[in-house]
Amino acid sequence: ETSVDVLSDMLDAAEANDRLAMAALGVNFLLGQECAPKRNLTWGVHWIRRAANEGQPDAQAMLAFLHDSDALRLVYNYTAESFEREQALPLYEAAAAAGSLYAQMALGHKHANGLGGFSESCPAAAAYYEQAAAQAVAAMDPERKKTVEHSNTLDAEHMTVLARRMTDPERMDARQIEYM
Repeated sequence: ETSVDVLSDMLDAAEANDRLAMAALGVNFLLGQECAPKRNLTWGVHWIRRAANEGQPDAQAMLAFLHDSDALRLVYNYTAESFEREQALPLYEAAAAAGSLYAQMALGHKHANGLGGFSESCPAAAAYYEQAAAQAVAAMDPERKKTVEHSNTLDAEHMTVLARRMTDPERMDARQIEYM
């Protein structure tokens, strides 16, 4: 099956009101993925907006991000539609309540840093981060759940290896961690 076939199948599903297909098409057109190698911001926004209006949580989170950041105008000078920052929060909240890990992370960040009209609140941030972490763990491959990730940023290829337990030489000394 070629990428054109995949795009055609996805388009057919989206036209039949498949919320996930709508969201996937929107992201593909916005980011220029393999099945839609050319970015088409107008179609991307169209499908993201349709999926968000149908209640697809990750599409709501993406649309919230577009409103919150105004990234399309800033990065691509896209002015065909306007994005208003005040429309972001209700979308993030709806998406987070419906289970969007992305929205939960965004709201956690906003609460942790006092952004978007929120006061800094570690408990509120932690609540959103905990929801996101629980979802990520639930979706994780069972074998990966039993491992610890090791990563060496000094390694040229910055490879991540998985091990059953962290060895003592790899443990971080709390005095070496700098918090900013």
